[in-house]
Amino acid sequence: MHRPRAGDSGWLLWQLEGKQQVVLLPSLPSNAVVNSSLLGPDQCIYSPWEDDGLEAFSSVLAAGEALWVPPGWWYATRCLSASLCLAAPLGQVEALPPLASMTDEVLRITTDLLSTEPQAVRKRIWRPGSGATAARSARRCNAVCHLEHYVRSGAGSWHCVSSSRASAPEVFHLGADTSLGFMEEILRSMLHGERSLVAVVSPQGGEKLFDLELLHVVLPEAPDDVPDLFHQYMRAWSTWFEDPAGWQPLPALPPSPVPLCQRCGAPNACARCSGCSAASYCSKSCQREDWRYHRNNCSVKAKRSLFSH
Repeated sequence: MHRPRAGDSGWLLWQLEGKQQVVLLPSLPSNAVVNSSLLGPDQCIYSPWEDDGLEAFSSVLAAGEALWVPPGWWYATRCLSASLCLAAPLGQVEALPPLASMTDEVLRITTDLLSTEPQAVRKRIWRPGSGATAARSARRCNAVCHLEHYVRSGAGSWHCVSSSRASAPEVFHLGADTSLGFMEEILRSMLHGERSLVAVVSPQGGEKLFDLELLHVVLPEAPDDVPDLFHQYMRAWSTWFEDPAGWQPLPALPPSPVPLCQRCGAPNACARCSGCSAASYCSKSCQREDWRYHRNNCSVKAKRSLFSH
C-alpha cells in the first residue's frame, strides 16, 4: 500500500495502456498498523488482495481513463493486463523536509572506512541484522530499503543529495534490474534489519557514500506446494528474465464457473453482448463503457465487415 505525497487536491492515476485494478483506502486497517510501521509513514507491506474481510473502494482503469485519489488516502494496484500508468500530484505539492546533514557518528565511520579499506567499493556494518535474508539465495526478489546518498564536495565536506527516511523506502529489483551493478551484491549480503555504510571511490577521485538499511525482502515465487494459478503464472513469468531457452509458457486462465464482467471483473455478469454473445457484463453502464474496446473484437462486426466487401 502507498500513500503518495499528493498535492492539496489529491493524486491522479492516468491509465495509458492495458488495464489495472486500484484499491483505495481512507486509512489502513488495524491489522496493517504493525506492518506499516516497518517501512515508513507512506508505505507498508499490507496486501489488500489477501484480506477477505476488507471493505474498500475499488475501480478498474482501462486505457485512456483516469482516477482521482483523495489527499491522504492509501492505494494499491495490480495489473489485469500489460499496463502503463502515469501518476501525478494535483494542486500545490507539500514541500519535502530539508535533507539531514551527516551525523558525527556517520562521519567518523566513513573517515575510518576510507582510510583503512583499499577497495573501490567499501562496506562497513553500522548495525548488525537480526537474521538471515532470502535475498542471498533467491534469483529474483525485491529489497525494500531506506537509503541516504551523500557526496563529497570539493571542499572536503559531505552533503546529502537524497534520502528516503522522510517518505517511502526505496525498492530495488534484485535479479531483474541490471543497472544496480555493485549495489546488488551489497544488498544480497545484508541481513534483515542490517544498516551498513557503503563508500564508493571512483578512479577520477569522486567519493560517494550510501547509508543502507534493509527493511524487508519480497519474493515473487511461492513454495512448490502452492498450486494456485497466480503462483504458477509468477513462476513462469519470472523465467523470462533468464536465457530464452529456459522460458516457460504462461498458464492459461481456466474458465470461470460464473460469468465475469468483461469491464470490471464482477461475478454473475448476466448481460451479454447482443452481437457476439461472448462478452458478459454486470450492468448496461459497464457494457457501454467497454464497447470502445470490445467493438474491435466483436465477431458480428467482423462478419459484417467481411460480407460488406
